[in-house]
Amino acid sequence: VIDKDFIFVSMMGIEEANGDKYDVVLKYDRKNLNLLDQMRFSFDVHLGIPQNSPYLLVPEQTAGRLNFIDKNTFKVVTTVEDLPGAHGIYWNADASRVFLANFTSSGPMSVYEVRQKQGTTSFEATKVESKDLMDAKAHNITVDFENQTMFVTHSGPNVDGELNTKVSLFSTKGDLEFIKTVETGANPLGILLVEK
Repeated sequence: VIDKDFIFVSMMGIEEANGDKYDVVLKYDRKNLNLLDQMRFSFDVHLGIPQNSPYLLVPEQTAGRLNFIDKNTFKVVTTVEDLPGAHGIYWNADASRVFLANFTSSGPMSVYEVRQKQGTTSFEATKVESKDLMDAKAHNITVDFENQTMFVTHSGPNVDGELNTKVSLFSTKGDLEFIKTVETGANPLGILLVEK
């Protein structure tokens, strides 16, 4: 991911002698591409860089947490724990609301919402306990260009063993609210919006 000053790159699945895996996030200077710093994380991280926020967002699926890292100092400002399977990520422009897919769970508790406590740098997480979430795993998340609709892919099989072929849509205008599911015709994994 890139902002005006830095490039952040994740190197995933570095294997230790005992077989354990971990990831490293690298920080580069955007102008001269010099490596400035690096930080070790548990296995399977994603990266998010909200437009109007000082934070680099780093969810760790294996450790089940979300890290808010100061982009300039490359130090962890705060960490939200107890987010099993934290994987796909979407945020609003100032990172006061962050949504995470719980890739290790299926069904109604497979998405988290992390909100900033008013006037603080502390964040609280809640599970989005929506019966409207599919019974397949929530995998990746994105939002439309107007910041109004969130799309959640559901990868892998449903509880009946059949491959899931749907994406869930939620309104993000206020509290997260289910809109509908959309049939894709294939098993959705990653998701990207492209402006026509």
